[in-house]
Amino acid sequence: FYTNKYEYRDEWLAFSRLLQGALSEMEVIDALHQVMIRSLYTNHIFIWTGDNEGGYRLIFYKLTPADTSQIACLPPDHPLIESLGTHTHYYAEEKDHPYLSPEAILPLQSGPGLVLFVPIRTGEETLGLIGLGPEFTGGRYGEDDFDLLFALGAQTASALQAARMAEKVARNRQQEAWDVMSAFILHDVKNAASMLSLIHQNAGQYMDDPDFQQDLLEGIDDAVRRMNKVQNRLSVIKREIVPVWQNLDFSELLAEAAVKLEKRLQRLDIHCRFSGIQPIRTDPELFLRILENLLLNTLQAGGSDVDIRLRHSRTGFITVELTDNGPGIPQNLLPDALFAPFRTTRPKGSGVGLWQARRLASVLGGTLTAENRDTGGARFSLSLPLHVKNG
Repeated sequence: FYTNKYEYRDEWLAFSRLLQGALSEMEVIDALHQVMIRSLYTNHIFIWTGDNEGGYRLIFYKLTPADTSQIACLPPDHPLIESLGTHTHYYAEEKDHPYLSPEAILPLQSGPGLVLFVPIRTGEETLGLIGLGPEFTGGRYGEDDFDLLFALGAQTASALQAARMAEKVARNRQQEAWDVMSAFILHDVKNAASMLSLIHQNAGQYMDDPDFQQDLLEGIDDAVRRMNKVQNRLSVIKREIVPVWQNLDFSELLAEAAVKLEKRLQRLDIHCRFSGIQPIRTDPELFLRILENLLLNTLQAGGSDVDIRLRHSRTGFITVELTDNGPGIPQNLLPDALFAPFRTTRPKGSGVGLWQARRLASVLGGTLTAENRDTGGARFSLSLPLHVKNG
């Protein structure tokens, strides 16, 4: 009735169309099943997937009343798997298989009644196995079937590789999101602990000073607020940081932040060199966290004196420039490596502070850069937009 069972181009195009919407491993296998059920004269289909390390798991079978427990998992050294690593198929009706004895696949034949096996293989890597029962017409499988199935298996293997890579990328992105959130939370906790530690260190000397008592209460209140925010973040588990925009006098905001932080960072002298009203639309809480990170970095690096200046860097932007008298930044960390996560030159440093500061600057629509001064010490430049679109 026919010269060839298939029009290979039609089957290949049909399978290609089905694979276009297949994003997961099971969707790829479902596409394979659909094209086989349409083109082959059998409804008796088994499919295993896996790899040569963990073995192969039966993930699809149709029309079998038999117990599949003995063949649910095939080890990577199973004789059939090893044979199909170098051959295009195994057909029970073909006699004298020099590369595989009938006894080796008896459990696959006597129970499920499978007679034809084809690898899901790309190159030298076997990603799965197709098993088929006999044709319901009573006929025999032939070269057309072997060629079509081997081609489908190769195409399926490529699709499986892509799906597994996509799933791996998705998992990595989820892990990255968790790492980002965890790093921010842990750093907030670390900064709060650092502030409380500094208060504790100065308590013995200044405890009777009313101004210090007021600063102590403010410091404890700030630490409590931080912990509440950490708790809220853990309960929501958000990756994104949403600014709370406010119209402010930036000179006043910066001066107040500098005074507050200088009281807590007793070993650091902060000099503000700016005046006049500088209106800006920004998030004061996020800005304070950036400034805190930069000043803590200076103190922990060995600096004791910081100058803060304001200047208009370009149209619509204003720059906060912090210069210190510390040891400067190692050249191998400039211009950007010091902002990479978990990069630090200090034995007890977390490598998160400057990374967090740059990310927060980006959230506010700005930039953060660093360089060494010719006269010694480091210079950090935080540029922020005066106005935020749609903010």
